[in-house]
Amino acid sequence: MKPPDRWPLHPAPIDGESLSSWLRRLGGSYQMTIGQLIEHGLGHDAKTEESLDLDPPTGLLATLTRRTGITKDRVREMCLAGWTPWLLDSLEPHPSAFQTYVRQFSGAPQAGQTVKALGRPLGGVATPRPTAAGLSSMRAGPRPRRAPVDLAATDIAQLPVPRPDA
Repeated sequence: MKPPDRWPLHPAPIDGESLSSWLRRLGGSYQMTIGQLIEHGLGHDAKTEESLDLDPPTGLLATLTRRTGITKDRVREMCLAGWTPWLLDSLEPHPSAFQTYVRQFSGAPQAGQTVKALGRPLGGVATPRPTAAGLSSMRAGPRPRRAPVDLAATDIAQLPVPRPDA
């Protein structure tokens, strides 16, 4: 007996959802794990579960498209490979990837860069110098703590009630 091409239950993917999350929900509809769904429901090796969110096999995406009716492009958007080259330049790690991704469009100055407002190179973190008034308040000791309010013992009628403006 041949299994049906289209699954009767296939919840739609949520915007921004990863492929593994969607397959976990799909598998839950049939009380299966992701590995069982990939192997028995899609006819692919269960080991492909490890690469679902990075770069799943093209055949797996085609089978998912046929079984769920979701377009191949929509399914591909659920993994990082679907966002290359728009979000990532490549799926391969590159030594300058962190520098490019984090600092390329940052407005913060980089170490050693001269900041015009300061007129000097940016170094470590600048801390304010303590003043005499600040030092004397620190020597005086900690501030007294307020007693906690026990709401169980407080009469509700004594609490302030916000009044709407008339």
